[in-house]
Amino acid sequence: MLIHSGRDMEFLFHPGDTDYLLVSFGEIAYLADGKNFWGKPMVERRRVNAIGVSARSPNWFPRADVEEFAARHRDLLDRFKGRIITVGHSMGGYAAIKHSRLLGASTVVVTAPQYTIDRAAIPNDMRQPIPYFRPELHTGMHPKPDEMSGEIYIFCDLQHSGRPQFDAYASLRLPNIHLINVPSVGHEVSRVFARDDGFIDLVGLCRAGDRAAINRFVRQRRKPLPLRTATIALRAAKKRPDLALRIYDLHKKRFGPIYIAMLSKALAASRPAAADALLLDALALKPDLAGTSFVSSLLASRGRSTEAMALENIIPPV
Repeated sequence: MLIHSGRDMEFLFHPGDTDYLLVSFGEIAYLADGKNFWGKPMVERRRVNAIGVSARSPNWFPRADVEEFAARHRDLLDRFKGRIITVGHSMGGYAAIKHSRLLGASTVVVTAPQYTIDRAAIPNDMRQPIPYFRPELHTGMHPKPDEMSGEIYIFCDLQHSGRPQFDAYASLRLPNIHLINVPSVGHEVSRVFARDDGFIDLVGLCRAGDRAAINRFVRQRRKPLPLRTATIALRAAKKRPDLALRIYDLHKKRFGPIYIAMLSKALAASRPAAADALLLDALALKPDLAGTSFVSSLLASRGRSTEAMALENIIPPV
């Protein structure tokens, strides 16, 4: 049910049976459509009281709309005072941290959040600038200590190229910020907890604050994940291409067509014949990888934005 509509985002309320309120901020692939929000299927299955916040564009959730929502719906937030959990992935993870005090969060559970999309603010972040950066919105956007509340659990792959973003949170040296390493999954950390509504279970563990139990849960969820195997192969490709190919040959069933295509690109310079064979494997599994329509449909329907963007320029349109 749509309960608030702002200039930059919309807020949907889902009533449930839990004693807590989950406030979910959507990643870049979950833009406002009046009915969906990040995590909605698991919220419905587990009957969680939830507010889903979706941006109208890749705007990183500017503060004004959240302030207006909090003022107009203070009665709803006060009903769950001390039991509000903000959550999100990537762009949504940033917002869940940034607006945690404004919403009265007691716990924050996020995966691979940005600290800022202003590359000038993190000089050691050598990745390409994010095309959605707007100086009037995003200069000085990083979360400040007085904007954050609750125990903040950041799940991230510290081997990923986004590490400078995670290190920026660690550099705040706040005792309520907890970085939990989830190795060999890249930016797609949320997928570690996607199966069987594992993210809701993770929220419960974070609310309890048992780090040993959280670490065990992360290990149990990560080890069988095909994404882990594919990510290890991709990281090996640059310096140890033969090892990357061996991993692929041994575990082909654990590679989806997207990751096969990404591995093909990574091996194109060092093992061109093998890279061509990999590309044929990817196309055999998903022929429409050869067209640009696949990228946009993946982004829109599956919420896997990093993979979709990684496919750009791998395969020319037909």
